[in-house]
Amino acid sequence: MLVLLSSTASAQNIVVLLDDSASMKQPLGSNSSITKIDAAKQALLTILERAPEDSQVGVMVLNGH
Repeated sequence: MLVLLSSTASAQNIVVLLDDSASMKQPLGSNSSITKIDAAKQALLTILERAPEDSQVGVMVLNGH
């Protein structure tokens, strides 16, 4: 996942590029039960929770097909 931030005094412009290819269904690590896509989704939720209320957010999904 790639996150681009641009901010003014309080608002932020946030663009998230989320990879939705088949490889994202693999475990995050060799001993992890969490998939890469689930980790990316959780990271996105964290970003959205911490962003100022007046932020503008764009999400683009990239797929390997």
